[in-house]
Order: sequence, then structure tokens, then C-alpha cells
Amino acid sequence: MKRKWLLSLSMMSLFVFSSCESNGYHFYENFPQGYVVSSVDVDPAVAELPTQNIETSNNHHDYNKYYEEDHITYDYKPKEEQEALLGPFLALTFDDGPHHSVTPFLLDALYERGVPATFFLIGHYAYRHPNIVERIHNEGHLIGNHSFSHGNFTRISLDDVYVEIAATNAILYNITGQTPTLLRPPYGAHNEDVLQIAKYFDLAISLWSVDPRDWYHEDAYAVFEHIISHYRENSVILLHDIYESSAVAAIMAVDYFLEKGYIFVTVDELYNRLGFVMNAGAVHRSPYRDGSNLVLLED
Repeated sequence: MKRKWLLSLSMMSLFVFSSCESNGYHFYENFPQGYVVSSVDVDPAVAELPTQNIETSNNHHDYNKYYEEDHITYDYKPKEEQEALLGPFLALTFDDGPHHSVTPFLLDALYERGVPATFFLIGHYAYRHPNIVERIHNEGHLIGNHSFSHGNFTRISLDDVYVEIAATNAILYNITGQTPTLLRPPYGAHNEDVLQIAKYFDLAISLWSVDPRDWYHEDAYAVFEHIISHYRENSVILLHDIYESSAVAAIMAVDYFLEKGYIFVTVDELYNRLGFVMNAGAVHRSPYRDGSNLVLLED
């Protein structure tokens, strides 16, 4: 099985590397230790993974008008003052980006409020928008692996699962200099085999506890109302930074919770602040839903 994985990774690596070198990115230069890349002749048609065509809806909005006319803004505590507090905490997470316009708009709003988030990025889009990935990293957000092409890990071969994770890790490492520690499988789909592969890559599985189905509604107010009616302290909130309505809903939720005294943290920090560690190969939804999966940090 491992020989098949390595061959698959070799094929995918040649595709990714050749594509990136033609655009000025050189993955071999800083390739993470532990990955094995062999020199093999590959048919590009075989090596290239299919990619999901993710775009925003046709219902485009004027973000600022949508926000400013219909929502109240608040005064916030300085970030240093927030960090000195002990909670309560919430974690915002965004899947399927980076998107060329929605993600920068969202980053602007989070930066203005001093709010960190966790972005689970698709490798294919990360490669297309390296500047946005770099900005996410530089502004203090956490980046996780969300696969290369958004395939369902329980419906593709284990070889392909391995390649989806490895290729995305390589892309993100090349842009940020860091290898992700969290994996969110597309659709949250996983089984024991997927958990074993995640453990091989030293990745904890990070899911969620609040899902407003923003991809279904594409209605900022419906998404916002779902979040504020289903959250509890230490919730991990799922959104997608490929929909304009989701970005607006996220900003509305951030302002609402900041006014209530909540502190936003990245997913890993949420666990750390509560004294827990996220284990590689284990599934994590939120600290209050993990049950026996919770492991205390060592002193």
C-alpha cells in the first residue's frame, strides 16, 4: 500500500511542481522533510486531479452597504486586553477558500476587529492565490488542510486521499513555511482509514459544532440567526469564505459576540486555552463535544 501511495504522490508532485515552476514557484527548493518524491515519467492527463469549480452565487452584493445599513457597530476591547482574559471563547472557521474577492474582504473585517480565525484551504485554490494565503498566515490566522480538489475521502481510493493531503501540505508549506497541523476532510467525511492517513501526516481532524448551512441558504441574516441561536461557549463555527453572504454573516456574528464579551481564537488555541491537546488522527468537533477524545495538555 505504501508503495502505491508513494507512486501516487510522485505523480501528483510532478504535476504540482511543474505547474508551479512555470509560474515562478519552486517546491523542490523547500520541500518538507519526510516526503518522498521519485523521478518517474507521468502522463499529465493521469497526474492532474480533477478540481471543483467553486464560485460565488449570482446574487452579488455591495458588501459595505449590506453591512453598514443593516447592522450596528460596537466599540471593542484592545486585542492585548482580550488576550489577558480567560474567556468565554469561540472559534470561527472557514472552508473552501481562498476566494479571490470574498476572502480579502473577510480578512479586512477580521483585521479591523483584531479577530483571528481558522481557514481550511483547498490546495488547488491556494496555488492559484498564493498572495491571499500568505496574507492569511501573516495576519495571525491558522491555516488547515482541506484537500487539493475537495473530493469525498470516503469515496475515493486511499492512494488518492494520501495524494490530496500531501499535495496540499506541500503547497501550503511552500507559501507559508509551515506545514498544517489540522485537517478538515471535505464534507467532514472520514472513516478509520482516513484517520490512519491523517495520523501518518501528524494531522488532527478538526470538524465543527455549529453548522448554519451557509452554502444552502446564501442568506446572511438566516446564517447569522442560526449561529446566535445554536452556539454555546467554546463552539467551533463552520462557514465558507466563498459566499458573499457568509462573509457578511460572519462579520455580524463577530460584532454580536464581541459585544457579549466573547473572545475569538483559532481552533488549536481554543483547545490549548482550555488545557487540552488536539491529537493527530483523532476527530475533534469542539471541546464540549469531544468526550473521550479530549486529552489534557502535559504540564
